[in-house]
Amino acid sequence: MKAKHLLFLLAALVTMGSKVEASHLMGGEITWECQPNGQYIFTLRVYRDCNGIPGSSSAQTINIWNYSSLPNTILCNFIGQTDISPPCGFDCNSPQAGAAEEFLYISDPVTLVGVPPADGYVFTWDDCCRNSAIDNLNLTGEGLRVIL
Repeated sequence: MKAKHLLFLLAALVTMGSKVEASHLMGGEITWECQPNGQYIFTLRVYRDCNGIPGSSSAQTINIWNYSSLPNTILCNFIGQTDISPPCGFDCNSPQAGAAEEFLYISDPVTLVGVPPADGYVFTWDDCCRNSAIDNLNLTGEGLRVIL
């Protein structure tokens, strides 16, 4: 089975709601794999700072934009979490700067009906709150949007 992946790692700010002081999200990615039967399996990976609030083990929803058919969301089930901290003698059990986790969510096979519009489909996942340790953006504590 040959996998086609569009991999796009983008941590963009979302101006939704009010600012909060707690933060934990470092980034994420959405990928998809075409199945032999023409269906797609979507994978959502979310990266969390272990020094922030806990990550979610609940199913997550990917939104589909520029798609006129229903459903316009894709449910991704929680698969697991992995400590991806660098091997420097610390991990998420004793978090220090740099301790991180990856949360993995995968969809059931999905059928996308019709032909994509000229602008293509856009797949997004949103959540609050972005890690304040990210210092190359001004709005710490705002939401995070992952886009494919």
